Amino acid sequence: MKDKYIVFFKKEIIFLLLLLIVVCISFGITYANFVYNSNDKRAVEMFAGSLNYNLKINGEYQNSIEVSKGSSIINLEIKSTNEVSSFYKLLTNSDIVIYTIEGNASGVIGSNDIVNIKLYIVNNKEDIVNVPFIVSMGYLTNSLDDVKVVENYHEIQNIKHEIEYDNKTWIIGRINDDASIDLISKNLYNIKLSGYDAYNNLNSLLNSKCITNGSKSIDINDINGISLMTYNDYTTINRLSYFPSIIKNIEDVIIENDYISESGYGYSNSILIRNKKINNNMDDTYKNGKFLLNNLYYEVDNNEIFYYVIELDNGKINLRKLYDSNNSNYEISSNVRCILNIKDSAF
Repeated sequence: MKDKYIVFFKKEIIFLLLLLIVVCISFGITYANFVYNSNDKRAVEMFAGSLNYNLKINGEYQNSIEVSKGSSIINLEIKSTNEVSSFYKLLTNSDIVIYTIEGNASGVIGSNDIVNIKLYIVNNKEDIVNVPFIVSMGYLTNSLDDVKVVENYHEIQNIKHEIEYDNKTWIIGRINDDASIDLISKNLYNIKLSGYDAYNNLNSLLNSKCITNGSKSIDINDINGISLMTYNDYTTINRLSYFPSIIKNIEDVIIENDYISESGYGYSNSILIRNKKINNNMDDTYKNGKFLLNNLYYEVDNNEIFYYVIELDNGKINLRKLYDSNNSNYEISSNVRCILNIKDSAF
């Protein structure tokens, strides 16, 4: 009887062991399928299926655009239609110049999220060119480097910070709505200025340092975030005061008819003048180096008029005095930085 029970239990144990082995093998196969596929990638890729997106170019659902000769700016929108976040890369097979100027041409896009990208394109060919785009996507279980770049396509790079033009190095300062680009000279050019003569001829003196065709010295209108404000009320100066002759043509200055004019300057016992002030909240583009702005500037203080040239010193404003209402002349030494607007130029 005892042997009978022993045989029975042995059979049961063997059956349970076999059952356990089958369960473990089945679980191991399932786990392996979940973790790895044939390319040693995460199995979530196998089970989740392909990733999809919608593409808009200039507000229309399309995956290519025809570009005329010259430079242009296009707005591109990538919308994820997936339930999971993913990596993406914007690709093209066009051989014309294409740079990203806003947004990122690669990175992470959230579930059902939208990425906006602005592109700068230069078609230096005579004919209209069709520019196609595709978006390659990948799961976050891998890396951005694992996202496939389709054969014959390439990624789109960010626009360069510096370029060579006219055998000089220029910094890309601003890309305008008309697809032109403001280039800022990397080099600074030394200049010395003195007295009322320099104040009268400031524009030509500063521009003379900019020898590239079409370039000029930077002024306030070229810089975002800096401006000159003029007060509405006039200050009356009823004493003998000297002035550079150029201010006779400034609308914020009224000089009575009894003034006396000399070579390059004048003086009067009655001057009405609106005071000025500089507002400064400039962007980082111009906060590099020390250079003069090509703008006439004066301030009134204690019934005296001081005539300045404005200097930017790594974003800080310095007022460099050239002349005053006591007929005193001053000499300064500083630098000139040039700006050049280009369009339809590949680089």
